[in-house]
Amino acid sequence: MNKLIFPAIGTVFSLLNVNAAIIFDADTTNANVVGNNFNLSSNSFTGTTGALVLTTVAAPNASVPGNTSGNNNASGLASSQDIDTLMGGLGLVSTDTVTMTMTVSSTTGANNLRANGIEFGMSPNGTGFRPNDNLLLQIDADNDNSGMAINGITTLTLNAAGWAVTEASLADGFTVSLVADSAGFNFTLSDIAEVGGSNTTLAFGGTFAGTEFIDNFGGGHLYYARQGSNGTADVNLSEFSIDVTPIPEPSTALLSFLGFAGLLRRRRAS
Repeated sequence: MNKLIFPAIGTVFSLLNVNAAIIFDADTTNANVVGNNFNLSSNSFTGTTGALVLTTVAAPNASVPGNTSGNNNASGLASSQDIDTLMGGLGLVSTDTVTMTMTVSSTTGANNLRANGIEFGMSPNGTGFRPNDNLLLQIDADNDNSGMAINGITTLTLNAAGWAVTEASLADGFTVSLVADSAGFNFTLSDIAEVGGSNTTLAFGGTFAGTEFIDNFGGGHLYYARQGSNGTADVNLSEFSIDVTPIPEPSTALLSFLGFAGLLRRRRAS
């Protein structure tokens, strides 16, 4: 009898251990090129999942006398659909965990970050540059301070991270991730060099109040932008993805267990 019961109980807990599901893995059909388009001569998004290239060609605005900076052109990507849609319209629940990840394997050509450097996080529309109601980590190069560029989430403050990373370490490849659940969020930036320090991994996080997680993430699009000027830059992306880890509600888990227990009882009686 024990030989039947204990393996079956193990099966129950195995079934209740729900793994993360990738709901978005970028390709040229499911992501949009975004930017401020001040002086973008052209931009393009090519390649396949795991080997994508975002190319930006920027030039100074000749119509503005003395302009040599290219007006801090920004170009990036955003998922075409929000998380709720990517989940088949089921929508996030408070027990879900969202993980957004971007890995830049390298940036070739013009390594000329300006202004806010690199931004990564979430957008409410998937089409605009630094949209309202966003959750973004602003990763600034050299002597600037990194931090949050946010609207609509009350507990965050701009430049709260208080660190910067070298432009060279951003150009030769890095990974940034955002993990969030109903309790709060955490950004992690790895494979970088901190300005004035020895860290190769940096993190910044905070908490959510009330229903901020559901309210902001359900309608959120994965977002990335790079601000630079003058010349052609190729950003090579080996990952740009979203996954959601659902955790069954206690009542659901209990009902599932009782269902299996009833099956075992009938099996024992037979």
